Amino acid sequence: MPPQVLRRQGAVWALCLFALALLLLGEPGRLPASAARAAPCALPREALAERGWTRAVSCAPPPGGGGMLRGPARWLFAQRLDLNAAGARALVALPGIGPARARDILAERRRERFRAVDDLVRVHGIGPKTVERLRPFLRVDPPRTRESARAGTGREG
Repeated sequence: MPPQVLRRQGAVWALCLFALALLLLGEPGRLPASAARAAPCALPREALAERGWTRAVSCAPPPGGGGMLRGPARWLFAQRLDLNAAGARALVALPGIGPARARDILAERRRERFRAVDDLVRVHGIGPKTVERLRPFLRVDPPRTRESARAGTGREG
């Protein structure tokens, strides 16, 4: 037999063996039906922070209270970034926001605090369409008090 035919037959056999393995072992990355599902985390708290980023999360408040999640870790738990607390690294993680636009957002925030997500249009280069694209990822919290600052709610990266 020519080598091309042998290679083709070998590929067919390899594909058949792979399909058989999937049938016997189940889909890769999928948990078996018998695996227990974890209960959803109602209020995830920061268990470990490093350089302004959330590095570990706990569903139960750690000793000392634990702060709110910071930076893009918030998105893992369907939480939005606070536009008045997010740092440049967190802003760069937003779709369509690069380092230059993140610096522009921070400069505008230093000039005047954002009162609503719609205030992003004050930033040069950000229009209503961009605001609508970013809206699902952002929120604007009321100004922090000294008590909340002492409670450990810090910047979001």
